[in-house]
Amino acid sequence: MTKLKINKKRTWTKAEEDYLYDNINTIPFEELCNNLKRGSRAVNLHLHQKQRGRSAHICEDRNILLKALNMRFVNYRWFRPTRDFYNLISMTQKRFQAILKGQCKITNDELLKLNAVLCLSNDELIECRQLSLFPE
Repeated sequence: MTKLKINKKRTWTKAEEDYLYDNINTIPFEELCNNLKRGSRAVNLHLHQKQRGRSAHICEDRNILLKALNMRFVNYRWFRPTRDFYNLISMTQKRFQAILKGQCKITNDELLKLNAVLCLSNDELIECRQLSLFPE
């Protein structure tokens, strides 16, 4: 006689996801887990699978580095930086990835060094820094 395996995993509802994303930076993490009636490991795993972290993210249309890479390359994912590139812009790989993911903002000095390496014109650089009010 075999026993049926019961799946105890609950799927995330839209309301739970909305609550999580709206309050991830305002409510302490343990309290957030208790309110959702889920373990901390389950919440962390869900955030990881949805590619969202605990930190606030900058909107993609405001990410200057992403705009600059998209101006130079058709798709920024095609760009594979090397150690020489990081040395030229005086930035670590961790910092570059954090800026690319929108976890922190690029400084003016970093942007000027990036501009020199990517050979963007001044007009293109100004366009990267502009906020688009009317989406196309």
